[in-house]
Amino acid sequence: MAHLPESDREAEPEYGLVVSPNPATTVARVTAEVPIRHVMVYDQMGRLMYRDEHDTEELLLNVGRWPKGMYVMRIHLEGTTKQYVQKLIVQ
Repeated sequence: MAHLPESDREAEPEYGLVVSPNPATTVARVTAEVPIRHVMVYDQMGRLMYRDEHDTEELLLNVGRWPKGMYVMRIHLEGTTKQYVQKLIVQ
């Protein structure tokens, strides 16, 4: 497995960042203790599936029409310069 820079490692539970349910079938819920600022979701081929700016501590992603598979979420939270990476499985 390739070494990922600190900013690209999968998020620890820092700032209470949670993606659930995971695996998801219709909706994936992203929550944090601080506002979520930017979310980008990529498929396994690196194609951007979702991108948006937010100012909320809870975000619902409608994944029901996405192809089944693994996705990589890149999440920016308020008050930090880190980019948190979470895996999302869509079934």
